[in-house]
Amino acid sequence: MSKIRDLINFQKIKEVIDIDALHDKQKMVENYVISGSMEEYLVHLLEDIQNDTHKAAQIIGGYGSGKSHLLAFIISILTEKKLRKYIKNEQVRETAEKLDREFVVIHWELQPNDVSLAEYFYDNIELQLEEKYGIKYTFPPLEGVIDHKKNIMGVLQAVKEENSSRELVVVVDEISDFLKQKSKEKITRDVQFLRIIGQTALENDFMFIGAMQEHIFTNPKYVGDFLLFSDNGQLRSI
Repeated sequence: MSKIRDLINFQKIKEVIDIDALHDKQKMVENYVISGSMEEYLVHLLEDIQNDTHKAAQIIGGYGSGKSHLLAFIISILTEKKLRKYIKNEQVRETAEKLDREFVVIHWELQPNDVSLAEYFYDNIELQLEEKYGIKYTFPPLEGVIDHKKNIMGVLQAVKEENSSRELVVVVDEISDFLKQKSKEKITRDVQFLRIIGQTALENDFMFIGAMQEHIFTNPKYVGDFLLFSDNGQLRSI
């Protein structure tokens, strides 16, 4: 009599994905299971990425829920066009194969420390632009009155210098873990920076994807004790 293990081929799935250490991307893309709801999300995200202006994306899920795996999937199909044909879901594969742009993808997992999110953001972009794409760019010092929108638009201009169709995509994991060990004042500063990133994406060819374990924009722990809705329906804190 055959044993179950002889009849079914089980493949071990890596439970924790480190977006800073992606190795066998093809295998990961081939084996990535896309549910109906995930299909809708990914199609919408990829269609938005193809545009000239973008809606910053939030991926929210507890530890082990698969958010880092999703980020790894997105990073892989954006950075390596040849991997798109291995996507098992037909709708997502067709949408991905329609992408006809070059993507400059910067990604990292935040580690808990007291450094400002803006410093982390600018340092990683500078480092990875040069290491991965040979683009040398230095942000202005973070001193005095800082125009973050102008800073992001400056690096975007550098990214597009050789190819105007290039799009800058920044992917950051573990945002809420990074924030929650900080003082209220520093959390407020970093959340405000995230809002500026989102606003800049809406007006420019810059895409931001952030992953977190809890929704920081509706949690009083991150945005204050009082919440108000502005005229356009966007949540803001006071």
